[in-house]
Amino acid sequence: GAFMYDMEWIRVKFSKVEYVALEGSDHTVKIFLQRDLQWSNSTLTIGYSTSDLSAIGVDASKFDKCLRSHLSQRDGCGDYEQAAGDVTFKEGEEHTYFAVRVMDDNCIERRLEYVQLNLHQIGGSPLRGENYRAQLRIDDNDWQDGTLSRNCTGGNN
Repeated sequence: GAFMYDMEWIRVKFSKVEYVALEGSDHTVKIFLQRDLQWSNSTLTIGYSTSDLSAIGVDASKFDKCLRSHLSQRDGCGDYEQAAGDVTFKEGEEHTYFAVRVMDDNCIERRLEYVQLNLHQIGGSPLRGENYRAQLRIDDNDWQDGTLSRNCTGGNN
């Protein structure tokens, strides 16, 4: 038997090592990927996923339900929406992105919260190497008004 692998993914990487999101400023963070333009004469699809480091991810259903709740009722809603899928570079395109949604809560978090970002071959496990992983840091906005914020339970603090 002969096997053939498309290795174009080796020319793709995250645009940054660390992305930063501030709670409350925007619920969506764009995570940009780039590829070598010398090898951009065709379309290329690559997979991505998120996983918890110190931040807590929730599924889309819970995330949407929490977004409809008042800010004071978001204890236990997690820090971000878990995401997995694929993105496509069009022919000649150097950059593309996927989005990660961030939860705004009324909880003072005492430590930095991080999400692992991974790239995958379609249908495969995460790729290994420094170009194929990055982190999303979620900064807390609740220290600004400590009189209204609270220290929440549910593993978020």
